[in-house]
Amino acid sequence: MEIIVHNHFTLKSTADIFQSYLTPVWEIEVKSSVLDSPEFESELRNGNNFTISKGHHNDLRSIYNGSGVVSKFLEESCQDFLLNLINQSPCFNNRFVRPVDEYRTKSSWFATVLKDQPEFKMSPHIDNVGVMAQMVVNLLQDNETSTEFYQFNESTPCYRAPLKKNHGVVFLNTPGAIHRITNVNKTRWILYGGLLI
Repeated sequence: MEIIVHNHFTLKSTADIFQSYLTPVWEIEVKSSVLDSPEFESELRNGNNFTISKGHHNDLRSIYNGSGVVSKFLEESCQDFLLNLINQSPCFNNRFVRPVDEYRTKSSWFATVLKDQPEFKMSPHIDNVGVMAQMVVNLLQDNETSTEFYQFNESTPCYRAPLKKNHGVVFLNTPGAIHRITNVNKTRWILYGGLLI
């Protein structure tokens, strides 16, 4: 798995006078010979490889549980890449105060594929404090809906993640990383990964 960064910026609000809600975002592209293989697509389109993720809007989200080429792809670790990436942002040191090498030994990489059915949605939320950084990437196709980000004091999105196949975002989990997905209008597969502490 190769990750290419196409853009980097920080979400911020003029109302945030103490800059407590700064959220760095990286627009990325994931490359791998596996991603465009017929086996990869077939395995994801096979409903038997997914288990319903309980508690998500009428059971419209499923999580990958297979053991084929997708599983091998997900085993490729991006831990060092993500740590080096987020460590470049001044926001990292404001949020995570220990030296980056300590996080290198204490953090862990996770990755799975999520399948969202039409009408799936999530309310604006911030991820669990155990998540350092998160990665969301479109798989199999371009999508018509994507992750939307909000300022802490606003009700309209300030940024929408890329819609293109194999493109997505990495973002640092900060108090300002408020995000959601609105109504999905067609089946959507995403690579969902990140760093846990």
